[in-house]
Amino acid sequence: MQGPFLRKYGIETKIDFVLYQTSGEELKIDAVHVVGDTTIMKNEDDEANTANAFADEGRGYSITLSLTEMEAKRIQVYIVDQGTKE
Repeated sequence: MQGPFLRKYGIETKIDFVLYQTSGEELKIDAVHVVGDTTIMKNEDDEANTANAFADEGRGYSITLSLTEMEAKRIQVYIVDQGTKE
């Protein structure tokens, strides 16, 4: 799921998302977060690890961005497996 999500400036927020298998056809339901899997870029500045790991919600996942992470006009979150790039 990609696209803009409107949120309030400086307010902690939870974002729900799904992950797909490398084929792009089936949902990935067994992902495990490790440090470095989720990074955030605020206002086109340097990327940094997110404060929180993503959480397994069953068929999907969620990540909570802290109030400090939400202090930006534009936020981009990247989710990339650090091991096998799944």
